[in-house]
Amino acid sequence: KQIIQMASEAGAKKVYFCSAAPAVRYPNVYGIDMPSAHELIAHGRSTEEVAELIGADWLIYQDLDDLKEAVGGGKVKIEIYPSMSLGGAPPELISQVRDGVVDLIWTVNGYTPGLFPRTEVFELPFIHTNDIKATNLAIRAMFDEHLAEEY
Repeated sequence: KQIIQMASEAGAKKVYFCSAAPAVRYPNVYGIDMPSAHELIAHGRSTEEVAELIGADWLIYQDLDDLKEAVGGGKVKIEIYPSMSLGGAPPELISQVRDGVVDLIWTVNGYTPGLFPRTEVFELPFIHTNDIKATNLAIRAMFDEHLAEEY
């Protein structure tokens, strides 16, 4: 909203807002500390409604098919296997990457007990309470010196 306001104040007649991410309409239930659904701007709203709410003349979200085309240019085959469809359990995802079964995974450190012990500290109760920004800043500040070797 602030970016759009600044563009308008600078004299823009129209402001088109392009997001490099899809619309986030629901919290992630797999351990990521995200706002509840009613706190997410896209929850229960169409793209046009979000555009109006933030003051944009037009809003574009990243589309998965467009992302695959941009990354691979049609030359790279990208296959997505969601929700452990390649088998195993969440702690085995890291091994799948290390063993070359997959090229990329997304997981939560808490699902991989013992593999990232220093990072797991950030998941202890009361370390952060609904302030993911502060937690991310703390992890980033400690990463190079204390956490990188875990990865």
